[in-house]
Amino acid sequence: MTCILVVGLSRSGKDAVANYITQRHDFQKFDFNDVVVEELRRRRLQVTKPNLESVRAELLKAEGQASIARTVMKKTPRNERIILVGLRSLPEMKEVRLVFPDVIVVRVDSDEEKRFGRKDRSENISREQFYDRDENDLYDGGLSRVFDSADYVLDNNSGIAPLYGKIEEFLSKKGLD
Repeated sequence: MTCILVVGLSRSGKDAVANYITQRHDFQKFDFNDVVVEELRRRRLQVTKPNLESVRAELLKAEGQASIARTVMKKTPRNERIILVGLRSLPEMKEVRLVFPDVIVVRVDSDEEKRFGRKDRSENISREQFYDRDENDLYDGGLSRVFDSADYVLDNNSGIAPLYGKIEEFLSKKGLD
């Protein structure tokens, strides 16, 4: 079956894309962050961006760079239309390709300032820290190489209605509408 992987930097609009496709086109969504959220709840920690990042790093260090992807892949049905979101590294990408070799990679792009403006109020983070996190995501885990493998790029700089139109155009081009 069809598997779409939505990738992008923090606050680029990945969830907006995945949620739209899930709600309108009969896809099941699997979020890599749900694995970390489950661990936070198990530890009785608040679900915040800093806690997500910290526990994610702990899990990856303890269980391997593709461990979260392996957990998600175990839960993902093979005979459904699937959309994945939250992948952040090349090892995770390799794990997804083992299960879904024909995965369609969609990159969501958005300007730095727009993304920074979308951050949650609970994220007490400076512009410099926000952009440093981008650099870490891109180069430490190989997310830039995942971005380079994108089959389609959605620009998310013009608002939600234009984004939805671009999603429909992508799905139509791929015969997934």
